[in-house]
Amino acid sequence: MRKFTTLVVCLLLPIAAFAQTASTQPPAPGMTTETPVKSELEKVFNELSGQLKQIDKLAADLKATTTKKPSDTQSQLEGAAATLSALADRLQPSGDLAAQLSALRNAAALHRQRIQDTPKEAIEESDRSTLLNTWDKALQDTDKAGAAIADMKDRLVQVLGKLRKRQAAVGEYLLAGQYQAAVSALRAWVGELESTVKSLHAAIDPAKPAA
Repeated sequence: MRKFTTLVVCLLLPIAAFAQTASTQPPAPGMTTETPVKSELEKVFNELSGQLKQIDKLAADLKATTTKKPSDTQSQLEGAAATLSALADRLQPSGDLAAQLSALRNAAALHRQRIQDTPKEAIEESDRSTLLNTWDKALQDTDKAGAAIADMKDRLVQVLGKLRKRQAAVGEYLLAGQYQAAVSALRAWVGELESTVKSLHAAIDPAKPAA
């Protein structure tokens, strides 16, 4: 009887050890609630939201400038132009955000194709369908992000072009001693900037990946 008990224990110990090890293993690919692609997409949108906050602050600073002396107005306009130009450059098709987004889309497409090509003997069709839908959603989200980036870039370039014109006009007004006219021109542009940022919020926020 003692020999039998010892034999049973010897058989059960490896099984228990395996079960404990398996419980500490990371989830298999495709079983996590949040894919790396989705996580990286959220980073892209966080970056876009951060840029919009910079522009919000820029508009607020420029509003405050209208109560300062003329030299401050010119300095703030130059700083605003540099800030918007740098933000627009980051959104160019050759910029780092576009490159990051392209890499994410390629990764999602490769994962989708891998699931599609998995033999039916290796995966349940219901699981295949769910996973394909997940990667299809990831592709849709990257496309939305790409459209949001392109839209934001175009609008920033447009408002930057208007700033360049206003900047020239403000300089001429100041040269002519027409400070109030310079302030009015600046305020008009700040209003356009605020309108642009508001429309960008309305375009970008709905494009964020759903939780």
